[in-house]
Amino acid sequence: MPPRVAPPLRNEAYTAEKLDEQLNDQSKTYLTSSRGMRIEESKGKVYLSAIFKWYRGDFPSVKAFAEKHSGKPLQGLKIDYLNYDWSLNE
Repeated sequence: MPPRVAPPLRNEAYTAEKLDEQLNDQSKTYLTSSRGMRIEESKGKVYLSAIFKWYRGDFPSVKAFAEKHSGKPLQGLKIDYLNYDWSLNE
């Protein structure tokens, strides 16, 4: 499985007035891309970015967050995490 990377940067500054909308939009963009999430129903797995593993304490439920922002039902699927590509730091 190829490594994945962080969410893409937004082309605008985050602002207090639009913060919720901007964060929801970025979450949707990331989780509907193969960079952030991939589903393999035949294996009964959903693969999420390792970022969700590292920061899982920030989410009441990683699976519920991924379902909400991707629009994909994930019930019955086991979460596994994608490798993270650190090569940009080299």
